[in-house]
Amino acid sequence: MTEARDAADYSDVVRVGIDDTAKRCNQSYISIMANLDGQRAMAVTQGRDKGALGRLCAELEEHAGDRTKVLEVTRDMA
Repeated sequence: MTEARDAADYSDVVRVGIDDTAKRCNQSYISIMANLDGQRAMAVTQGRDKGALGRLCAELEEHAGDRTKVLEVTRDMA
């Protein structure tokens, strides 16, 4: 699994979805970024604070993605 993750290439990503969820009942949150066209989770980070988006984008860019090429973002704001 680590090898597949290390080899991931997100250079063609232009549509992403972002959501957060409690990973346990005690409200410890994680944020997730998914490629809407490839229907795959691309990045996961701890928390849902204002720095979470930056951490998700950094992970996208670690795999040849470019945040400036993302044309559409959907996010659950509930």
